Amino acid sequence: MRASLLPCSQARHAPQHHHERLACSERRSVAVRAVSASIHNASPAVTRRASKSPLATRLSKCADLASIHALLLEEAGRAPQDAPGVASGPGRTQLVAGTRPSDAVAAFRHLSVSWSSSAQGPLDAALLADALRPAYALLNAHLPALQPREVAAIITSLAGLRSASPEVLRRLADSLLRRPAAAAAAAAPPPPLNPTFPAPPEAAAPAAAALPAAAQSPPSQPPPASSSAPGLTRLTVPELAAVVAALAAFNLRPGDAWLGLAMSSLQLGLPGLSGPQLTGLLWALVQLGVRPTSPWLALYEQALSDCLDRHMAAAAAAAAAAKQRRRPRSVQQSRAAPPAAEASAAAADGGGGGSGGGGGGGLMSCEELVRVVSAAAEVGFQPGERCRGLLLGSLGGVLGAMQPHEVAGLAWAMTRLGWRVDAAWRDTFMQVTSSQLPKLRAADLAPVLAFVAGAGLAPDRAWLRRCLQASSHHLNQVSPRDLPYLLMDLTHLDPQLFKDRKGKAAAAAGAAAAADAPAAAEIGPLQESEPESEPESGALAVEAGAGAVQQGGEAAGGMRGRVKGKAGEEAEAEGELEALAASWLRRYLQLCREKLSRFTAAGVARMMVAVARAGGRLDDRWLQAACAALASKSDVLAPTDMADALTALAALRRQALQTTRRGRQPAETAAAPAPAAPAPAPAPVCGSPSEGRASREQRQLLESLLAGAATKLSLLPDERLVGLVAAVAELELLPPGDRGRGTQTQTQPVWLTALLDKTLVRLERSCAVAASAVPSAAALSPRLLSELLVAVAKLGVVPPRRWVGAFLEAAGRQMGGFDAGCLAGLMWGLVVLQVRPPAPWTRALLERVNCCLGEGEGKSDRGRGRERGRGHGRAGGGVSASARVAGRDLARALALLGAGDQAGDLGVRVPGEEVSEALGRAGVGVGLPRLLPAAAAAASGGAAVEVEVEGGVRRAAAGSGGEGEGEGEGGRRVRRARRPYGYLPRRRSAASALLRRTPPGVTASVASVASG
Repeated sequence: MRASLLPCSQARHAPQHHHERLACSERRSVAVRAVSASIHNASPAVTRRASKSPLATRLSKCADLASIHALLLEEAGRAPQDAPGVASGPGRTQLVAGTRPSDAVAAFRHLSVSWSSSAQGPLDAALLADALRPAYALLNAHLPALQPREVAAIITSLAGLRSASPEVLRRLADSLLRRPAAAAAAAAPPPPLNPTFPAPPEAAAPAAAALPAAAQSPPSQPPPASSSAPGLTRLTVPELAAVVAALAAFNLRPGDAWLGLAMSSLQLGLPGLSGPQLTGLLWALVQLGVRPTSPWLALYEQALSDCLDRHMAAAAAAAAAAKQRRRPRSVQQSRAAPPAAEASAAAADGGGGGSGGGGGGGLMSCEELVRVVSAAAEVGFQPGERCRGLLLGSLGGVLGAMQPHEVAGLAWAMTRLGWRVDAAWRDTFMQVTSSQLPKLRAADLAPVLAFVAGAGLAPDRAWLRRCLQASSHHLNQVSPRDLPYLLMDLTHLDPQLFKDRKGKAAAAAGAAAAADAPAAAEIGPLQESEPESEPESGALAVEAGAGAVQQGGEAAGGMRGRVKGKAGEEAEAEGELEALAASWLRRYLQLCREKLSRFTAAGVARMMVAVARAGGRLDDRWLQAACAALASKSDVLAPTDMADALTALAALRRQALQTTRRGRQPAETAAAPAPAAPAPAPAPVCGSPSEGRASREQRQLLESLLAGAATKLSLLPDERLVGLVAAVAELELLPPGDRGRGTQTQTQPVWLTALLDKTLVRLERSCAVAASAVPSAAALSPRLLSELLVAVAKLGVVPPRRWVGAFLEAAGRQMGGFDAGCLAGLMWGLVVLQVRPPAPWTRALLERVNCCLGEGEGKSDRGRGRERGRGHGRAGGGVSASARVAGRDLARALALLGAGDQAGDLGVRVPGEEVSEALGRAGVGVGLPRLLPAAAAAASGGAAVEVEVEGGVRRAAAGSGGEGEGEGEGGRRVRRARRPYGYLPRRRSAASALLRRTPPGVTASVASVASG
């Protein structure tokens, strides 16, 4: 063969040997093809593929997802109409034979781009799922040879595919943490250990060649890491941020080592990220459950503030450019457009609905701004004043371009962060939400209402009407978790929204009917505003006066019509809102009853608190169902939730009684003659047998609830424990036959013993804390002590002596902190419970009463002096309303205490002179003395007590505490009734009048539920 080829090689350029050269080349090509076919043992299709271009080049020429799908199937050796599992064995070998690692990267990149540009329908989803099979096979074949940046590119591409495999993403993320193989690490020249020593000759040339490349690299990229380092450290900061966002999109949380290395790599490169990359990074970290450290967040805040500065500048420039473009076309429209709307439109045009960034003019989209605020709220990150102001300014400029779900997300974040906004931001937000309320979903309505109520935005009546109309359509879709807060927020916006407004409607009607008075008052200024000129004759003066009166009458008539029309419109709108609120509340209560089984134990308690604050009147069946739900969940009911639920029940019961009494009042006090067929008075709350049975069942359920929660009472704070005692007293859980008995009876309920024992522990602890020199908040405050005594008195039981002794000691140590209201409740409870305190304790009490009355007198004198200084002094006195009410309650309680002393029930004598002095200091002249005889009679067991009148003030006559007749002041004989045997039960029956006249403020723990 060498001899045959020798002439050809020697004379290869001679023209006469042309045919020999052609034959030689043909034989050589045939030999090469034969050797290649024998080595690879491939089919003719592989031989044809070898002459084609690379797969990445052919993928770039595909126009849509279907063409990419067909190309990948062709590369896998499977026709598009074949089954998906045909190319499992030989097809994978054929796919790997002529491809490179870069082809795998290109395959996923083109799949992501084609999927995002397609319609993403069912057919497109099926094509994508089928095309991912050969793509995964290609990735598995080339994964060991992929570089970290190629792995990061594939992860980023997979994040845009809906049907991507999470396991593939996890494998790719784990591969970034592994170090390269030993062979690959040994192949690369190691860097010099110390730059002061010269590098070896074989490594000096590569190091010198790498210096210019490093100098030309962008500043955002970190210096190249060692080839033996993990792949995460060899990624740039934008690439690593994109990888973290891709993992968060599939909720794939890597290990702690992976996340720690990623956070340390990201920390120093945060200033090199753009605005969208920064917002997406924090959001992704929060979704992965990462809580960044304070130094990391400080660097992030600085980088975000710089991006927000650029965003604000770009938004202002875009708004100015948009305004300049619109001005030649419509100057009036551009002037009439508000600046916030222009900025929103410019931001919407520049932001591009989520694709904005630092490279696109510095604008960030609405979604990106909402995401960064939501992420900060999720981790409790409170940025500084500069960053917060920039965030609020950027958000205020794009509020008009936000979607409803973005507005809801922003409202949730603002509520959690507790940020306060200015008036312009508030007005823009209310205007945007007013137009978007009908578009809000059920899940978006609750956070918007929570933000409006929590930030104190004070919406108008039109906003409330739209909110009720929008929420009524979504009530069925609101989750039981959000139902209590929905009603609480609406009640917070308007406490009288769901309550009876008949009185307000009558007042509005009266104001509309009396609209003539203001209009008539305007006639005077209209006449005086005429120019003063001296008429030439009397006729001219008469004509001028008549014309002025006529003009004034016409103007007054027009103004009267406008006032009447406006008042009528307001009354009509108020009536529509009242009817809408009533219908909404009925639907809400019906829905809550239907979903009671889906409420949690805490949810039932919050729902009852919300209904009590709203002032809804519930029937017995609703209350019974709620009590049954609470009793069934008592084992998982928290102590605070149990106390709140019982307090809400007490408030609901009080509201029902007040509504019933208001319904009876017109029938009892009507002065007009009775009609032919008078309407019967409303029945009492438990008048019918069915209502009585429901009340007994409700009492049994509450008793079982209290008995089950008796061991949890020690976990309640002082405020909740006293409120629970007050609520139990309001609910009257004790049967009527058991009231008035001592606590040593054998039929004492378990929950009552637990309540008294736990309050005794708090009283003893309060005594110990008050005795110590160091002040502490562990002691019961004077207000709580007063409320506790009133609640125990209303329970209808006599506490044990140890309890009474501990209470007197705790109250005596804090006697200096009792105000007028607390003293009134304290003395009222002493009278009802027949407590006989020692003489020093009573003297301290009376000294505190005189001190409080003296303070009230001093305040009234100062108020009187101020009024006289202004020229509005009165001869009768200048006592303020608050001082008069406090003094009246305190004097009434002191009168009861004095009446009890004259009956011989107290251990110290309260003279009548002190009662008179208290009344005089309280500024009570006429109203209270009429109540004193009835109060004294109630305090003395129903016996009538004669009183003397001196100087227009009545006081109880002082005398002996015996039976029959006694000698009063000045030798006057006072007839006293004989005190019957068994004084305590009779005292309980007579004290019902006192229970109805409880001093204001002594049951604040229960009343606070209705007021929120």
